[in-house]
Amino acid sequence: AQMQKELVNEKKWIPEDEFLQIFGLIKAMPGPVAFQMAVFFGYRRQGFVGGSLAAVGLLFPAFVAMIVLAKFYQNFSDVFWVQSVMKGMGLGAFTLIVWALRALMLSFMKNIFFWILFLAGLFIAFTTDFPEPALILIFGMLAISASRLKSHQLNIFDPTLITLAGVCLKAGAIVFGTGLAIVPILEEDFVNRLHWLTHAQFMDAVAFGQLTPGPISLSVTFIGYRMAGLWGATLATICIFLPAFVHQVTWFPRMQNWLSKQNWIHDFTLGVTAAVCATIVFSLSHLKQGWGKTEISIVMALLIVMNFTKLPSWSVILIGGAVTWGASLVGQ
Repeated sequence: AQMQKELVNEKKWIPEDEFLQIFGLIKAMPGPVAFQMAVFFGYRRQGFVGGSLAAVGLLFPAFVAMIVLAKFYQNFSDVFWVQSVMKGMGLGAFTLIVWALRALMLSFMKNIFFWILFLAGLFIAFTTDFPEPALILIFGMLAISASRLKSHQLNIFDPTLITLAGVCLKAGAIVFGTGLAIVPILEEDFVNRLHWLTHAQFMDAVAFGQLTPGPISLSVTFIGYRMAGLWGATLATICIFLPAFVHQVTWFPRMQNWLSKQNWIHDFTLGVTAAVCATIVFSLSHLKQGWGKTEISIVMALLIVMNFTKLPSWSVILIGGAVTWGASLVGQ
């Protein structure tokens, strides 16, 4: 919305209909949408240098903020009141994911096939160990196939650093439509497979990703810093955004016109969104483990507040932290 306001309305660098068309195409591509939009318009304005400057401009403030928060977390995470605040911020982050999930599904609410794919994705996620990236891509292809059938058409060698880079490159290469889709993928690798973080620590990283400016994918900056200091944070940040950056400074600007004329883009986006929503719901079921009535009540209250107000995302995190801090003081 901020890019549209400045680039379309104020600077008039691009017509509104073209902006919305590019936005729709990029939503159907892997990688964070806001990041790819910034790189695309930077590249379009001043070539590779413009794309690079746009990438740095979007990410650097949040990168610095995430390093500061990670440093704070290391030094004070054992303090009682900090633990209470972090728990509430985690609840706020959980609330924002639920709220954003609603917005993500909104465009396809009236599409029966979307709900069929969504329910199928939920079933697969809860009953099997089927990889989320493969599920997302397969459902996108299924949506295209269904549409065609309907119309009768068919130390750089440090093992920790290497693993960290591999996980972030994989996640950056296959996340479609929204940075929120990265949450279940990162949880599977960092919490369940590698056991680098507990669920509580992972929720802290997600909360920081929502609290700071920039894409939620910058949660990996926090994780990288915890695992390998500043080098780990830098490597994780570069790797999570590198695939999307390459898309926007190489083939996508040249293929934009062709892609905009293809009638399968909407169908692919439908399938992808159904799978993404299903994996997010599956991830949320794990992230809320250990909750009691208090935590559920706080999330419900935050959702109600968000429904009747226009609070910025970062304020929901802080409100969650303040509520649990207050509750901990009352309980003492």
